[in-house]
Amino acid sequence: MTGPRRILLVEDREEVAVAVAALLAEHGCEVEIALNGTEGVSAVDAWLPDLVILDFSLPDFDGREVQRRMRGAHPDLPIIFVSADHPDLRDLLEARPDCTAFLHKPYDGASLTALIDRLTPRG
Repeated sequence: MTGPRRILLVEDREEVAVAVAALLAEHGCEVEIALNGTEGVSAVDAWLPDLVILDFSLPDFDGREVQRRMRGAHPDLPIIFVSADHPDLRDLLEARPDCTAFLHKPYDGASLTALIDRLTPRG
């Protein structure tokens, strides 16, 4: 991978999204924000990110449904699920450990950027 990583951040709390986007920009990433699952699915098709950070609890769809819709057309798209609610994602994580991860909210920037580096290695 050359150039900055393109990260789609799907987070319904705008203040959290802005803070995380700033952190990712400092890590050298280009960031697009979607505030719900519908926007996120549309953004994947329009923007073609290298990785998605996906809040599991969204106002329109849960993260599992958003992930299913995104991966329908982009099966190898790396996704980092984030949640404060401890959803049981074992099936998703075990099915695609090469491109799926989970972070519990609140998470720190070092943990997030380490996962991004693991899921989108530079060539």
